[in-house]
Order: sequence, then structure tokens, then C-alpha cells
Amino acid sequence: MNQYKKWLTHHLAIIMSTIIGIGTINYILDPFWCFGHQHSLNLWQKAPNERQQKANKLYFSPPQYDTLLLGSSRTTFLRQTDFKNLNVFNFSASAMRPDEYLAYIDFAIEDTKQPIENIIIGLDFFGYLTDESYQNINPEEIVNATKSPYYRWKTLVSYDAANNSIRNLRNVLNPSHQNMTYDRNNIHRLFKNNPNNINPIEMQKDVGNYTKNEYAGQPDSNFRYIMNRIKTKHGDRTIIIYTTPVSEPLFRKMITVGHYPHYEKWLKELVAVYGSVYHFMYLHPIAKNYSAYFIDSNHAYPETNALIAKIIDSRLDPKSENFGMILTRDNIDYKLQQLRRLNGISR
Repeated sequence: MNQYKKWLTHHLAIIMSTIIGIGTINYILDPFWCFGHQHSLNLWQKAPNERQQKANKLYFSPPQYDTLLLGSSRTTFLRQTDFKNLNVFNFSASAMRPDEYLAYIDFAIEDTKQPIENIIIGLDFFGYLTDESYQNINPEEIVNATKSPYYRWKTLVSYDAANNSIRNLRNVLNPSHQNMTYDRNNIHRLFKNNPNNINPIEMQKDVGNYTKNEYAGQPDSNFRYIMNRIKTKHGDRTIIIYTTPVSEPLFRKMITVGHYPHYEKWLKELVAVYGSVYHFMYLHPIAKNYSAYFIDSNHAYPETNALIAKIIDSRLDPKSENFGMILTRDNIDYKLQQLRRLNGISR
């Protein structure tokens, strides 16, 4: 009997030591952003689940953010620190679509300690279209996980956390792995390896994928209802809408596949709901000089997005011939005519 107790005690000690060791590593590296500490070993982190990680960071951070920013991967490259007059939390994530927005806005306002007074939404034209290739993500599952009892402590002993801790440690130790990582301040880092040199073959492939997927759909009949729900529920806060820019090849592809009438309808519906829109998706000089301003067909460099942040932050009225214009209920018809000229539409 004593031999059995000794064997049991020995193995329990091994198990407990292993759990404590894994928990310690996961706490130190904090791959799911549940804790606020920052040091050299957790400075660069991949984001295998941006939605969950950002929900965690927002929920467990002390009160500091007065503005929530939402959007797709395009908006992840807009650095929240580029807003000088607003304290912004960037909740955007890869392939985030409009039907997810309200749940995350509700979460930020109703469940976190953050004093959210402003909501900025970066809208992509593909989010106006149905997309059969889109993998539906339930935002309620994301926020409910974050809010569940003892959630952040349970992550310390999870396999996913341990796997990502090891992966993130490699990122820190190997600079070649640090591209497309987040730092501990929720900034999506990008290191330009080949500035001003987009591979034309890769560009063609990227645009072709849009034809097969994002641009293969038709306008979502629920889009205006989705956007109206946000305005109805949170209209007591300042809501700022902007459209994300794309490169000239991708914009022209949108035209050639027959979406230009849908593009105009999209803008009309946004203006009808929100009254005004900062519009950056058209053929301005930045879209045309895409090698200098875009990573690929649709992701603008952080430095390009910084121009958007400056315009929104300062409430500037950009010159339409340069970069950006403001669409309102009063000027929408005139601006659509102007856009046809800038975009090379003859009618």
C-alpha cells in the first residue's frame, strides 16, 4: 500500500509540476491577451484568433478607450495610435463583415469598463455583397467566452495557449517571423520588404481571387437593415463611417464584373442611414500609384491608413481630387456624378 501511495504521489507531483510550468509559461507570454504585462519575450505575437484576442484585451484592460474602431483586415493596418484626438481601440479583424459589428459594439459598450463615446466603422464594398466563401463566425460565442467565469485563468492551462506561446516565442527570437504580427499595444506590425515593388503576377492572382469569391456575390438585401440597427441602438454616440480604399486594378475589376451600379447603391444606402460618409474607395492618385501605397490589391500600408486617421481625427474636408471626399445627403447626387468622372464611367 505504501508503494502505491508513493507511486501516486510521484505521478501527481509530475502532473502538477507540468500544469504549473505550462501555466507559468502561458502567463508570462500571454498569447490570448488576457493580462496586461509587456516585456521582451511577448513583444511580437501572431493573432490566430483576432476576434477573441481583441475581445480579451478590451475586456481586461483598465478604462481608457473612448472610441471603438471596427472593420476587416484592411482596417487592422490602421494604427489606433494614429488618432491624436481620440483614444481608439482597434477591434477590426480578418474578414469581419457588417453582421458582426453590432455584437462587438454591444460588448464594448455594455460589458467592458471602457468609456466608449465614438464608433468608427471601416466599410469594404465586398461587405455589401453576399459571399458563399465566407466562413460564418458567431460573435456571441467570442464575447461569451471572454465573459465566462475564470476564463483568463483557464486559458493558462489550455493546449492552444501553450502552442501559441511557443509560436510567439519563436517570433521574438527570429526577426524574420515578426512580419504581420501584433505588438502588445494592439498595433498590427508590417515591415515593408519590397517597397514600391508589388509583384504583377501576385497582383493578378489577388484580383482574380476577388472575382471568384468576394465579387461573385450580389448586394445583401439585409445590409441596410444591419446598418440601421447599429444607428438605432447606438445613435446617442458619435458614429463615423468611412470606406476603405483599394488599388486601381481591384477597383477596375469591380467595374468590369458589373458591380458599379451596386457600388453607387451601396454609397447611397450608407449616406441615407448615417447622413455622411468619409469616402476613400475610388480612383484617386493613391489608388493609381498603388505600388507605393498598398501591400497588395486591397490592403493599404499603415502609412496610407494614417492619412485616413488624420482626416477623420481632425474632421477635415479632404479635397476629392487628392485623397478622400465627404458624401452627405445634400451632395450625394453631385458626388456620384463626380465619381463617375474620376472612375472613368461614361454614363
